[in-house]
Amino acid sequence: MLCANLGSGDCTIDTDRFNPPIADTSWRLLSLNSVPPSSSFTKPALFGPTTPEVSVSWQSMADLSALNGGAPLPPVQSGTIGSDGAFVNGPKLKGILWSFVPTLNGAPTDGQIGPGQRNFADFASHFLEADHRIVKQYVMANWIPRLEPAWPWEYCAGCGLGHNMPWLTVADDGAVLAMGTELVLDVSHAVAPEARTLLAGGGMRVPAAEPEYRLVQAGLTRREVVIDPTTMRVVGVLGVAGGRIVGSGIESEGIEVGAARTLVYSGIRDELYAVVQPRSGEPASLRRWAAASRRWETIELLGATVEHPEAMTFHLESSALLVVDRTATEPEQHRLLRVDLASGSVTVIAERLLVGTYDVVSLSIGYAGTIVLAASQPTPARTQIAHLAFDDIRARVVDRFETTEYRLAGEVRESDAAVHLLSSDAEAHLVPRVEAGGFVAAGATEDAEEVFR
Repeated sequence: MLCANLGSGDCTIDTDRFNPPIADTSWRLLSLNSVPPSSSFTKPALFGPTTPEVSVSWQSMADLSALNGGAPLPPVQSGTIGSDGAFVNGPKLKGILWSFVPTLNGAPTDGQIGPGQRNFADFASHFLEADHRIVKQYVMANWIPRLEPAWPWEYCAGCGLGHNMPWLTVADDGAVLAMGTELVLDVSHAVAPEARTLLAGGGMRVPAAEPEYRLVQAGLTRREVVIDPTTMRVVGVLGVAGGRIVGSGIESEGIEVGAARTLVYSGIRDELYAVVQPRSGEPASLRRWAAASRRWETIELLGATVEHPEAMTFHLESSALLVVDRTATEPEQHRLLRVDLASGSVTVIAERLLVGTYDVVSLSIGYAGTIVLAASQPTPARTQIAHLAFDDIRARVVDRFETTEYRLAGEVRESDAAVHLLSSDAEAHLVPRVEAGGFVAAGATEDAEEVFR
């Protein structure tokens, strides 16, 4: 039986009130094991220290409707269930579940002596807190690791996520889930419908190169653009406003893409840059998409040739792109290039930034304005990270970190707390982070040549 907030709320537990018919408005019989609540339901049970627990099924949804005048309930789906587990604008019942053992060995329990010379009726009642909160379970197979997009915590202010909740996904029922290493949260309430559509659309999401605080200082709500990876059309923008993730669709032109492309987005400029390599072995070209025109344009490159681009970021202060590429003549040699966006001039900042075989290379803007360079080698497995100081003609090493515990699986990002990265190894659900104390300072004048040895 259930005693809930239906009438007087008098939930006194007394055997006289257990026997049907029940006259008061507090206690109600329940639908158990598909038996309607027209009569008391009983189930045989054994008592003893080694006997199994007794359980019955409860048709709670049917009772929830019946206890509220028989009104039909809305479907159980994202948007109909509130954060308290109850239906939005629907019935909210909380109370006590009570079961009673009326007979023992065919005789009334009252008066029979049980263990410890106690009247068996004293412990023949069983009750616990009960409610109608709805809990949904999602099968997480193949959802972790999520290698891209990288870091929803950079724009999901309304979700209240920490740095260990780096994945957002939209479930089949439309619920927006934030996933961490040990926890999944339904954050649908913090995601506007237009943003949910973009998140579920399967587009490639390109986050702003600028750190979150720079976008906030500039008073900007946008955080990343969403593109169609096949046509390179920008289809939408995601951002934060009013404590929620918001989004809007965009109609724009696409471009033909070739063998390789490397992308970076400036949230402050609201421009997307793509280094496109038409065919393997051919020089790369630079394209720019501007939100103002919603069109792509070609920036003619002068000076050094961009050969095989592997990583790129946008440097606001110098109005330039920083690109890591490999040369055709020396495939294990990685250079650091500066591309001036005003003139298209390409300058080699470091001729031998990296030398060796690297399966993943990442370049991003650090929290304090430095450049974060990260790279992984497959055999033997090794990941290295360095902060680089940069000016128009030179880069130098500030500090380094090295580990053999995991390899990179995507872009590295830095927050005010640490450098965060995704791992592609067996423990890929882990989200490694390297705090400031994990880095070893470099020499004061060490140039960024062969940064990782």
